[in-house]
Amino acid sequence: MISRRALLSVAGLELMLAMVLAAFQTPPSSTGVTLLGVVKGFVRDAETGAPMPGIKVYTRYQGKTVEAVTDEQGRYALRGLGVGDRFPIVALNPALNNIYSTRYITVVDREIAGVDFRMESGSALSGRIVDDSRQPVKGARVEALTRDGNLYRVETGAQTDASGNYRFFNLRPGRKYALRVRKSRLEVFQTPPLEDRKGDSPAMLVATFYPGVTDLSGAEILQFAPGEERVGVDFKMVRSETHCIQGTLDIAGGSDYFVFVRASGFPLLMASGKLRTGMNFEVCGLPPMEYQIQAQADHGTDEVFSERAFASVTVGREDVKGIRLSLSPTVSTAVSVVWDVAPDEKESSNSVEVALQGQDRQGSYVGEHNRATVAIPGETLLSNLLPGDYAIQVSRIPKGAYVKEIQYGGEDAAFSTIQLGNSVRNDLKIVLSRRAGSLAVSVVDGDGNAVQDSSVVLFQKKIGVNQLSKAMRSGVTDQGGYLTVDALAPGEYYVAAFPFRFEASPEMLESLWQARNKLDEATISPSAATSVRMLPQKR
Repeated sequence: MISRRALLSVAGLELMLAMVLAAFQTPPSSTGVTLLGVVKGFVRDAETGAPMPGIKVYTRYQGKTVEAVTDEQGRYALRGLGVGDRFPIVALNPALNNIYSTRYITVVDREIAGVDFRMESGSALSGRIVDDSRQPVKGARVEALTRDGNLYRVETGAQTDASGNYRFFNLRPGRKYALRVRKSRLEVFQTPPLEDRKGDSPAMLVATFYPGVTDLSGAEILQFAPGEERVGVDFKMVRSETHCIQGTLDIAGGSDYFVFVRASGFPLLMASGKLRTGMNFEVCGLPPMEYQIQAQADHGTDEVFSERAFASVTVGREDVKGIRLSLSPTVSTAVSVVWDVAPDEKESSNSVEVALQGQDRQGSYVGEHNRATVAIPGETLLSNLLPGDYAIQVSRIPKGAYVKEIQYGGEDAAFSTIQLGNSVRNDLKIVLSRRAGSLAVSVVDGDGNAVQDSSVVLFQKKIGVNQLSKAMRSGVTDQGGYLTVDALAPGEYYVAAFPFRFEASPEMLESLWQARNKLDEATISPSAATSVRMLPQKR
């Protein structure tokens, strides 16, 4: 069983990996002279050890992609990487676009050999979709959903054939999946003056999660071994009574608007359409549950605008009528960034990136100005934001600095969410200090050998359980078992290393919190480097 969380969709795996690589972009050398090195290795099949030709291996250096493709022996070489810098190296199988492997490497010499990858084979899953009469459902969309933190995204999908059969062939081994099947998406229709529907509400096949439930919280989680071919994952689509939502796009101006209907609690898109302002609309085929309706102005450009309308609707045992979609007001907040101590006049100017991320949704709405680069000291205005809860993200912090305080409306807002409302505008203040500490972690096994690719997690002792997901810092050890975490606030920390990739799922965070008193500890002092040597936790 899983918690009912948000469901998100991403543009593609390459975009996600690009975001990871961007966080490790190395700035140009201040001296103008940089020693360049090469990273070499082989890519082999994890199960058979056979070489894998045609695998893309790449990273980012000084804003550019450095890449290579493995030859017939599975061999690759990445050239032109700065000596002394740390890089995430990604090996991606282009034939199975969501099968990839990442290693973190520090280029300690002009040539680093033996940076090998063992690529897992994709897992396969097949089954049959039937209706409540045990008849095959043709042309249904079966989707594999995987969780990123507290959110879910559609990773891949397949269409059922005339016999209701489906098959996935590129699922990632070890990853947790929920399955969903749905028929074609519904449409929001522009209608003449609305009339009452006649007759009973029709029963229809509705979106169903394996093993046959309509709520994500009841879905069964599936995991697969490398190369596994799991067959016979059959399930029946639920037939439910359905109803209509009728209303009016109550906005002046005669513009076009896109209208989206999503299931409340996770953004599963149920229906969509395009309307003119002032027109009536109707969407039918909706099973009983809570829905969010959003209207977004179609400007045909990415220009800043605030024309959005929202409504929450509960569909019960009958049609819902009289919904009026009117413009939702937007809000703004001023952001100031300062040093805790006035800078020396000779110091060069610095900046940070500040962003507000709406909770229970991924990314930003078009025209929402929720991110800005702010000089230190400096101010900016984040505007065109919808009322609601937001997480504060501060990144690209200058070397040697850390976030000392975050205040919203004069209250402490570090490691918490803030609520933007319509009534009073509060300002956001971020205070940085130049006295950051750092922690150098060396992870070894019982014989003192370096443990590479180990996940390291650390968090301050003073935080509470509800702050853990936002306060936690993490990273992965390089080929020498080392990881250095910078920009740390002075204080007492818990530190843990894991012999696997740590995923910040609610279950893993709860386990981490419960075991905190058994973890290693470290004291971070102002403007000082601290080191710790540790064994990884047991699985």
